Amino acid sequence: MSDLWQDIAAFPPADRDRWKADVERSLKGRAFDAALVSRTPEGLAIDPLYTRSDRPGHADTEAPGVTPFVRGWPGPDGAPRLGWTRGVEIDHPDTRSAHRDLIADLEGGAERALIRVVSARTALAMSAAHADALAASARGGVWIDTPDDLAAVLDEVQWPLAPVAVIAPPEAAFTAQLFNMCTGLRAAGGPGLGARVDLIAIAETGVTPDAWLAPYRDLIVADARRTQDAATPHADARPLWINTAALRCAGGHMAHELAAALGAFIAAVRALEPAGLTAAEVLRATEFHLSTGNDFFGEIAKLRAFRRAFALVLDTLGLADRAVDVLVSASTAEDTLSRRDVHVNLLRTTAQATAAAIGGADAVMVRPFDARLGSDSPLGRRLARNLHALLAEESDIALVADPAGGSFYLEHRTEQLAETAWQQFTAWEATGGVIAAYTSGALSQAIDVTWQARAARLRTRKEPVLGVSVFPLATDSARQTPADVTAFIAAWRARTGVAPAAAPASAGAVHYLDADFDTLRRRTDALSATGTTPAVFGVTIGPLAEHAARLDWIRDLVAVAGLRLHVVDTANDMAAAMQTSGAATAIVIAADARHGEEATATVTALRTAGISDIIVAGRPAAHEATLRAAGVTHFIYAGMDVIPWLTSLVTRAEAAHGHA
Repeated sequence: MSDLWQDIAAFPPADRDRWKADVERSLKGRAFDAALVSRTPEGLAIDPLYTRSDRPGHADTEAPGVTPFVRGWPGPDGAPRLGWTRGVEIDHPDTRSAHRDLIADLEGGAERALIRVVSARTALAMSAAHADALAASARGGVWIDTPDDLAAVLDEVQWPLAPVAVIAPPEAAFTAQLFNMCTGLRAAGGPGLGARVDLIAIAETGVTPDAWLAPYRDLIVADARRTQDAATPHADARPLWINTAALRCAGGHMAHELAAALGAFIAAVRALEPAGLTAAEVLRATEFHLSTGNDFFGEIAKLRAFRRAFALVLDTLGLADRAVDVLVSASTAEDTLSRRDVHVNLLRTTAQATAAAIGGADAVMVRPFDARLGSDSPLGRRLARNLHALLAEESDIALVADPAGGSFYLEHRTEQLAETAWQQFTAWEATGGVIAAYTSGALSQAIDVTWQARAARLRTRKEPVLGVSVFPLATDSARQTPADVTAFIAAWRARTGVAPAAAPASAGAVHYLDADFDTLRRRTDALSATGTTPAVFGVTIGPLAEHAARLDWIRDLVAVAGLRLHVVDTANDMAAAMQTSGAATAIVIAADARHGEEATATVTALRTAGISDIIVAGRPAAHEATLRAAGVTHFIYAGMDVIPWLTSLVTRAEAAHGHA
């Protein structure tokens, strides 16, 4: 054993420069940064190796439970507080269905609830098509008109035990009604229930908070002061909500989310100070809400970076000692849920909820895996609730104050993101704040640039969406839950007498990651519904061992659009096989070494057989001109934008079967 130890001790000390030199030799001429350093949407570099030297200096002096609580936050006894509050969101349009979901969630272990509501009269006053779509989505919010409607949703709910927040839409008059409704119910049922305004939604309207809050400022002040009582639970229904999910769904990156949250808080302080609320009181009345997406480590860093950046805001306001009052909740990201192969959403929400827990969210909400199908099922809601138990009680994440602490990579990325968000926040403040950025269009333009770059990564599959753009379940079809929208709308119109508007109302964009691919699947679903399974003809050249990987890649790629690959070897009768397959397109699949004479002869034979759309898999370099002259229309390869090509395949399949 001593000899072994001496041998180990004889290794030279680790040296980063020596390691990098060894890596560069293995790259054989490729640039280190180009090969191994990636960039986040915020422009931050992700290196292949992190060491202690990358860790921020303050990370060694901060202990769990110490301001600014990047490394965990203190509980009532001063020791680091562990775990998170288990939350749910209720947003089914029908009050009876919303009540059913709420009761089932609370009985199943939920510890708090957010109820998203809309004004029934406002919804009915939209165009008929828009109102129908809002009702059919089963996710747009509970339709409310009178206090009895809200009381029906909350019947039998013990909100003193599980706080309930009612999220108001950006409508001043209706929001004032909601505050009064909640005040009346709270007077009868005890504390824990309150209305809440979404300050980011206000900013999106382009109206300044002081003007927008004017109709019900006194109601907010009264509710805000109610939250100041030391006996009020930390997660009680705070009247101010800063939710950055809309920025994310529009395509914004993490720095946009964090900077907008900081800016919205400053705007709220400025708007409410003239009404007599101090910055400390506004803080105690505010909940910050972030959504966590598919970038597992990035989302952990985002939550930690928020506390780091917000600590600077508190320090500027003279509230450094009030960081304990910061309430940060998180939910799994809506835009990442797919309509196809929905059980893969369980993988996404599990990773996202884990990131929220590790990142230090005070409360976490998990979206049901089947939420995109029109109406989530009891099973979907149950699995979403049980995920909390899986993480807290089986994975023991709740037993660790700071699971991410000590990671050189995460500590470094946290600091990077906090600095970037702070720079964005101060840049917006210099030009009037986040609301001015919305009003001027600067924020929307910046978000659109970010989204276009991300959309390109999605379309090239450099950012893969499991079950959608890679490894799709070709036989799956989106099972939309039927809803009797006509009867629902008719009942409300009879009750209120509100007629629809002629023009449609505008709505905020939600860029679902599966949108482009799902559009293609809808078209092939329509073909399959007629008894036709759209197919693409695949012609292989040479032994299977040579092209097996490329064949699997092609089969997976065409399945992304819901197409079937009918494969035949060149040794068989291609013409007969083409007639059997019913395909309108042929793809030649071979190893690069066979892209010369063999591929050219195959293309010629296909052209002679009457095939007009002939594609070669791969980039044949010197043989491209010859193959094009023989009749090849496209070359497909990894890293290309697959949407235009897949769209052309679907269009040809539709034309071939009379569905143009």
